[in-house]
Amino acid sequence: MATSQLCSCFGQLRPKYKRKVDQIFPRDARDGLVKSNMDKLIFYALSSPEKLDRIGAYLARKLESHIYWKRYEFVLITMEAMEQLLSACHAPDINLFVASFLKMVQALLESSETVLQIRGSDSFVIFANIEEDTPSYHRQYDFFVSKFSEMCYRDGASTEENSTIKMAGLRGLQGIFRKTVSDDLQVNIWDKVFMGKIIPSLLHVLEHGDWPIDNTHEESLDSEDDPCSFAEAILREIVSQASFGNVRAGIEPVLYHLDAAELWIPSEFAVHCFKIILYSVQNQYSYLVIQMLLNHLNKHVNSSLEMKTNVVEVISTSVAIASAESMGASVLEVFNTLLHHLRLSVDARSESSKSQEAFEQAIIKTVGIFAQVLPDYQKSEIMMFIMGKLPLNSKNLIRQHSYQRSQSLEDGDYENAQSEALQEMYLLCLLKIAVIYNSEKLSTTFPDTLLDSLLKVSISRNVRISKLAYEILQTLLDRQNNLPKLTIEGLMKTIEQNGIVIKKSSKADIMFFQKKKDELFWHIYQSASNRFNTTENIFVIYKTLILLAVEINDSGILVELIRFVLSLQLINGESTLTKAKAAIHATVCACLNFIGELMGISKLRRYVGTCMKIRQNYKYLLPAFAFSEEEIDFPQTELPSSVLISLEDVSKALEEGGFETKMLSSPYVPQPISELPNGQQDEKSHSLRSETGSLSSAEGVHFTIAEEVTFDTLKEVLQRNASQSVEGNLDLYNATFNDIAAIADGRAREFNVKMDDVLEVSDLIIEKNRIKEAPSISSLPGEDNYEMNFSDKYVY
Repeated sequence: MATSQLCSCFGQLRPKYKRKVDQIFPRDARDGLVKSNMDKLIFYALSSPEKLDRIGAYLARKLESHIYWKRYEFVLITMEAMEQLLSACHAPDINLFVASFLKMVQALLESSETVLQIRGSDSFVIFANIEEDTPSYHRQYDFFVSKFSEMCYRDGASTEENSTIKMAGLRGLQGIFRKTVSDDLQVNIWDKVFMGKIIPSLLHVLEHGDWPIDNTHEESLDSEDDPCSFAEAILREIVSQASFGNVRAGIEPVLYHLDAAELWIPSEFAVHCFKIILYSVQNQYSYLVIQMLLNHLNKHVNSSLEMKTNVVEVISTSVAIASAESMGASVLEVFNTLLHHLRLSVDARSESSKSQEAFEQAIIKTVGIFAQVLPDYQKSEIMMFIMGKLPLNSKNLIRQHSYQRSQSLEDGDYENAQSEALQEMYLLCLLKIAVIYNSEKLSTTFPDTLLDSLLKVSISRNVRISKLAYEILQTLLDRQNNLPKLTIEGLMKTIEQNGIVIKKSSKADIMFFQKKKDELFWHIYQSASNRFNTTENIFVIYKTLILLAVEINDSGILVELIRFVLSLQLINGESTLTKAKAAIHATVCACLNFIGELMGISKLRRYVGTCMKIRQNYKYLLPAFAFSEEEIDFPQTELPSSVLISLEDVSKALEEGGFETKMLSSPYVPQPISELPNGQQDEKSHSLRSETGSLSSAEGVHFTIAEEVTFDTLKEVLQRNASQSVEGNLDLYNATFNDIAAIADGRAREFNVKMDDVLEVSDLIIEKNRIKEAPSISSLPGEDNYEMNFSDKYVY
């Protein structure tokens, strides 16, 4: 009895705040917190805020004692009391109390008991949701970031325990981010030390969860039972609140984690992560994410092709999501980087492989997707930029008068093969852009730089490259979506049966064609003359001619087109008939049939039909057979003139139709624009060319040779022409039209051979001048001269 009274006496000597704290604990932990005494403690803390830090320190000591003696029920009661005090008190001295609270949370997290760790995470979330009146300059969260991140990686004994632990860690990380992101006076949560732990933890949970493959821009619903969905929601929250200076801090850990965990292969998870990021980041910062992906691709230039292919696929997905307005000055950087990697891939080719092809196709696809979000004026600039990067080698071009030189170049060296492979890749990129370009006026669609380069590439010895150049030309030329309707099956069908849309062309388009017709015709003729042609090449030439007729639907232009089409019959007239040459004859018939219907000249169509009947004995000249894949045995003799289209009959049909046929009185002679007599050039286009100091816009194909012609060479050419003029005039009086055309063709060939000899001497000088006049063309594999070509339209 005396002892009891003595203890009671000493108990009264204890500080009041301790007595108040002791009274909140029940005798039996199962009874829980004594609420009445807890209310008294809260009232006491509010009345005496200076005691708040001591209350917190005392509760912290009691918590450590309960943990040491494993009285876990009392541990939970202690934390409940602390949470109620924290929520109720907002005194100036709250920072000292918070320090005790965080010390208690840290003690729980350091415990080996999972239950206590989860309780500590819940307590921290409560603290994170409380707004503090006074800032804290000294508070650190290093331990909590590390501990919550570690909980995200931990695997429990069961699936349910595993999910519970990860959810606790995720809630803790979310609490830290929300507590610090809006307060500049606290620790910088965007520091790479913190983000280097938080982001990989989220990705780890996301990786091992059931994430959807086809996710949309809608945010996933927060699920209290699904760590994967919750991790995605936190990642979206972090990215959405990133400012301009913090975007990189949030993205770099993603790239590092994907590298370290080798998650680029397969690409599904990487694509999923960047879909989350691109749909969450602010629109004006989207280009930063794409920029970082491009830089990451540059860092992995020596990595495996499969890995690089998947990085490009992620870039492609990101570009498709990002808005066009957010691209800013990164437009050129994207294309330059992609073309650079395409060039490196071609340079590194040892032999064709599926991985190599997949990587190159991924880049080409990305170029097309990126161009899709750009306005048309930027598409046009990008097409010119790509053409500026195209390695144009004059040695690989067809020369009308240099049969022997073409023969000597059949077995090109490795450098030429590499150059042609790069040309093919760049042209495929260009085709991707051309498909989505909205062509309106031809003069806008075909700037001189673009058209001249395309025409030059179209006369490449490599038939694949030539075919690609024509496909780009056709795609840009086709404004009525007629290109898909031009099929082999519809060669001799009517316009209505093929569903061709016909519209009257504008004066601007007619003027544009008048300016460029000589160059177009000369290059098309040279392409058709390529002895390496296949029927596919001839068919793309047919489609180009039809599209020219449709898009520039003017009677005068159509007559000139007829004159040009008829000249195609004389290509390599003395050579043995081949499948490609038979296809040319079929093309002439098909083109005349189409133009006759377009101009409403029924007699011309009937004449073509008559020729088709005559050719029944030469079925390989009929469109149905000429473009088929059947093997045909061609005769070694020349074709009789009866199976050819007669210029006289075509002229009569045009005259009866009421059209001017003066143009047809002289056959088309294929010559570069500078070699044409002044009378055959359009005055307006001639004056424009004179102002620019160039008689040809077909850069690299026509060379100015006045200064390089020696006196002896010129004298020999003139003397030979003078001696032959008398005999030639007598023969011309009695010759037929076909004979005259053959004589003119022979003279042109002879003259061109002479001129080729002169050009051969000055080849090096001309090549230097060509490069000087075309600064946008890069001939060095590693040269990045895109800044010279970049339009001011891209700079904000």
